[in-house]
Amino acid sequence: MNTEIRNISKLHILKFHVHRKLRGFLLRFPPRFFWKITLFQVERRKITSSLRIKQESYPHRNESILKFPQLTFALLFPHMVRRSGILVESDIFFCYSETLRDIKLQTHAFSLTQLYENDMLLKSNNVDILIIDGNCFYSSELELVRNQTQLQRLRGVRVIVDLPDCNFSQDGQAQIDFWNMHADLVIYHNPLMKIPGKSSKFLLWPGFPIPIAFYELPWEMKKDKLLMQGSTHRQREIFYHGARRAKLPIVSRQHNRNNISNIPEKYTEYIENIKSTKYIFTNGYLNFRESVIVGRAFETLASGSVLLYENGSGLSTFYNEYSDFLPINNVADLIEKFEFLSSNAGTAMAIGLNAKTRTRELYNSRIFWSTVLSMLKFT
Repeated sequence: MNTEIRNISKLHILKFHVHRKLRGFLLRFPPRFFWKITLFQVERRKITSSLRIKQESYPHRNESILKFPQLTFALLFPHMVRRSGILVESDIFFCYSETLRDIKLQTHAFSLTQLYENDMLLKSNNVDILIIDGNCFYSSELELVRNQTQLQRLRGVRVIVDLPDCNFSQDGQAQIDFWNMHADLVIYHNPLMKIPGKSSKFLLWPGFPIPIAFYELPWEMKKDKLLMQGSTHRQREIFYHGARRAKLPIVSRQHNRNNISNIPEKYTEYIENIKSTKYIFTNGYLNFRESVIVGRAFETLASGSVLLYENGSGLSTFYNEYSDFLPINNVADLIEKFEFLSSNAGTAMAIGLNAKTRTRELYNSRIFWSTVLSMLKFT
């Protein structure tokens, strides 16, 4: 049995490396001149025609009259997480705590190791809602969390879980099934996942609730550069080297275990890099089976910068291709689209504004919390 498992693992690893080599070749091919002559003209027409379409109208909402009941929240999130081996401020903790503070709701925060210690805190502070980082599914404390969620639900506490890394490659379907039994509301961000039929406890949202005020910066104050930020394990370095060879004005914030100097320790520092740059490339490539929507995509769209995002993730479930963001097929495509945007400032600004408007009209944090509380029958 163990031999069989080892053989399957070796085969899987071999497939993974072969696919990465093949993918690396395809990302670099076709050569730039070939792409420009044959395909980019089609892509350019898609951009211009999408922006000519009548501006999308959104339902009118007077958010000032949104009322939030006085509830007490407890956040079971890590305050710090590891990125390439170093500790940095947790994005999920920052986003949830700041947006709850924005709507003036009381919160308490603690870690997995403090769960039993804070049981009395939950009771003494009359906590109404417990929010859990779904990545605890991969931790050794999962059984502890399961027991506590059962106990809190018996006491009348509503349990919400956010699944940051819910995908097929990381047992995403098992996560969905597990939390379907042990939570009152499951927030997930991957539109490719299969949700149990007729279940009303799942909320699909493009990212964490975003504290909008942190993203404000006028277009004319942004640097006219291309930001490449994040770890290199998604083969982003292939795009970086291609863009550098083409002499694009790059701001590189890529990192790995051998280069940790580009890792921002504070979430606000990370956001500052995004909102202060006009063009941002990123991707959600995982392996030969799937790509996902990374948090940086949602943060870029909220900031009004132009997102250039590699195809394959399902981002178009939430945003419109070519009018809200530009899909990228390979290195040559990234270079041509960046050069097109940088020489057509009005088009670039319109795409950034479209994305920013759509985020604020459909996915801002007040709408998020109003939706969550409505699904939990608090409003």
